[in-house]
Amino acid sequence: MMISTKKIGITCLILLIGLLSSGCGPSPEEQASTAAVLTAAAATSTPTITLTPTSTPTPTSTQTPTQSLRETITISNRDISESVVAQVDFSTWIEDTFNISPDLRRIAYVDMVNEKQAVVVDGEIGKQYDHIGDLTFSPDSQRLAYYAAIENVAVFVVVDDEEGNHYTGIGGLTFSPDSQRLAYLAGLSDRELIVVDGEEGKLYNEVDFPLFSPDSQHVAYLAQVGNQWLMVLDGVEGKVYDSIFTDSFIFSPDSLRIAYGALEGDKHFVIMNGEEGKPYDDIGQGTLVFSLDSQRLSYLTRVGNQWSLVVAGVEGKLYDGFILDTLIFSPDSSRAAYGVLEGDKHFVVINGEEGKSYNGIAQSSLVFSPDSQRLAYIGLEGETRGLMVVDGKEGKSYDGLGYPVFSPDSKYVAYYVVLEDRRLVVVNSDEGKSYDFIIYGKIIFDSSNSFHYLALDGNEFYLVE
Repeated sequence: MMISTKKIGITCLILLIGLLSSGCGPSPEEQASTAAVLTAAAATSTPTITLTPTSTPTPTSTQTPTQSLRETITISNRDISESVVAQVDFSTWIEDTFNISPDLRRIAYVDMVNEKQAVVVDGEIGKQYDHIGDLTFSPDSQRLAYYAAIENVAVFVVVDDEEGNHYTGIGGLTFSPDSQRLAYLAGLSDRELIVVDGEEGKLYNEVDFPLFSPDSQHVAYLAQVGNQWLMVLDGVEGKVYDSIFTDSFIFSPDSLRIAYGALEGDKHFVIMNGEEGKPYDDIGQGTLVFSLDSQRLSYLTRVGNQWSLVVAGVEGKLYDGFILDTLIFSPDSSRAAYGVLEGDKHFVVINGEEGKSYNGIAQSSLVFSPDSQRLAYIGLEGETRGLMVVDGKEGKSYDGLGYPVFSPDSKYVAYYVVLEDRRLVVVNSDEGKSYDFIIYGKIIFDSSNSFHYLALDGNEFYLVE
């Protein structure tokens, strides 16, 4: 469970001199992770069952962007408006650079232009460079940052069309939650540093990607000194440990607490605001979660061959394993839910009460409603099908499902599904129009009775509202 090196940055997000890459951004459709299980026997493995096909869109034509086209259609007693937001020439785009804004209303990707690369956003073609990658929208969807390289000599960040300082590597572009600040990892020869708002931090052997606090006022990251690691908060170095778990690094929602897991000798423990907790045989990497009121910190611990959930220092029931990325608190912080493994059965536990068992529980699929009264998640049937479980009631079985989203009034739950070779959105069991792809499987409610998402049919991206 320990981290000794970070290195996804160097292999994917950092552009080194001489590297030829088509980018490392997300593909046009997010594949929902499924039952990755944390057990004593395989604590670091994350096997998954893929419910959705992994094929990419097949181009049907090569048209250039046009003016927005809008039509209104009625499906399943719902009025739906479709707007063409982009037409893409799939013969020249670099697929792995594709990204959409958090509000699902803007599309950005890298295109080949005269043997160079250029960012295309909102249909506008930007400046040409030798290489471009890591397209990143700000949380408010208004800003775009990426790295670019010229003549394979240096790499730099471009944000709001402004070029930054030159480095030998760039990675981990991160906007603050208020979208006003930008931080990233930069390489200088064989050393690394964090750049925040254009200001360079201290050089270290290695650094991990930066993390902003929810209030955007603080920046933290992990740094390697010799063979050990420490946490740097607003430029101040913390205590050195043999290892720090990069996936466990977390701020509380009120930004007043910071917690992470560490290894010293053969014992694992959690540190919160500098105070070390009880040592365990193992700490589940990436399992630290604060309640939304910031009062309770929870994480998974291993005792012998079994695992337990610790909430506010209190150890829960031991299980054979826990399903990763399923631990959540309700918005009012009164309820906790998570997926567990006992024998060959997987089930969800809500405040200690165990639910029906399935062949698997989809990773990251648990969602509470805004009023904290309802819970939805994906249960797996066999090895290839799944169904949505809402308030303990099972929906229709599909070849694949996306993560559930509740409406603001908590009355509706929406998600995308795979039906044969098409994708469509389901709202309270009501199936909508099908498309080639629902982009990222993401749906946003604009009000309690309206929502929107991006879909792809042929080579046209539609904003469906």
